[in-house]
Amino acid sequence: MNKSRQLIFQVFGTHNFINYARTNADIIREYALLLQILPSFGKAPVLLFNAGAIATGNLVVLRKS
Repeated sequence: MNKSRQLIFQVFGTHNFINYARTNADIIREYALLLQILPSFGKAPVLLFNAGAIATGNLVVLRKS
């Protein structure tokens, strides 16, 4: 699994824990965890969504079919 995907799962998982937190201490702990994860998004590679990326994506889809 690539790093970007792992970060997304970590954020969703943390949000899930925040939603089901039972005490204020649980909420604070989970937000602290989320604050540790979020800066990593700035370092993760991001795919471009421009005309070149769309053309490349279309080629990949054609090759798979």
